[in-house]
Order: sequence, then structure tokens, then C-alpha cells
Amino acid sequence: LRTDNINERTAWVQKIKAASEQYIDTEKKKREKAYQARSQKTSGIGRLMVQVIEATELKACKPNGKSNPYCEISMGSQSYTTRTLPDTLNPKWNFNCQFFIKDLYQDVLCLTMFDRDQFSPDDFLGRTEVPVAKIRTEQESKGPTTRRLLLHEVPTGEVWVRFDLQLFEQKTLL
Repeated sequence: LRTDNINERTAWVQKIKAASEQYIDTEKKKREKAYQARSQKTSGIGRLMVQVIEATELKACKPNGKSNPYCEISMGSQSYTTRTLPDTLNPKWNFNCQFFIKDLYQDVLCLTMFDRDQFSPDDFLGRTEVPVAKIRTEQESKGPTTRRLLLHEVPTGEVWVRFDLQLFEQKTLL
């Protein structure tokens, strides 16, 4: 690496090492989740179909006042990732996925937003969680629901999500 001074070089090396360590850690977690998913029983008491429609007013992370956002959606060992959309604070993903529900009262859906960075660790843009039991309560009266969820741990941002919960066996819930 050629730089004007040793401090710049050291900073670059530290950033590259941090990004490398994060990548290795992320890949390790993915392998562990895949192993757990294969080793666990895949059937459950129902399934939750999720559509991540869009996010609005996300935090800007780039000098141009924009971000390259993507969303990680997870429940236990099950997880999905939307595509990364370049230079926007209001991404429209329309991303569909489904999760098997193992425990109606313990399972929690997590949505976490990140800004994709090429040569450094991705920046955190916020997260939100929704208990499956809450989705069931809301859906009993209205059917599939679309919700606006505020992102936590950041000053601004929200995500629009559509939920459709389908339970396989009602008798197991009594």
C-alpha cells in the first residue's frame, strides 16, 4: 500500500483487518446457522410469510448524503437478506420470504438495516423486532397486515412490512 505517510498506511491496514475479521465472523455465523437449520426439525406449527416493502428516512452514511441499504430478516436460525440498493435513503425492496414458526409465543422476527461498504465493515442503520404472537393477535381480526415499524438505536428510519401468518394445527395452540 502506498500512502503519503505511515499514519495513513496504518489506518488503511487496520480498516482492512477489521473488514476481514468481520467477513470471517459473518461467514462462520452463516455456516453455523446453516448447520443448525439442517440439524433441526424443519417442520413447525405454522409459517410466517413476510414482504419487506420499503424503508424510509434511513440514516445517511456516505459523504453524498446517501446510503447503500440492505435488510437482514431473521427468526432464530432462519435468515434472509434483501438486495443492496445504491445511493438511496428510501429503498423499495418488495422482498418476499417465509419463516417456519416453532413456538408462537417465543419466536421473534428481527429486521436489521445496514449500509453496504466495500472496503470497511457495513454501517448499522437500525433494527426492529416483532413477536410472532403480536402478529397473530393483529391478524385475527384483519387478516394479512401491513405495518410501519420504527427503527431502534438510530435517530431516524422506518420500514414497511406485510405479514401473513398461517398456522398448520390450531389444536396445538389451546
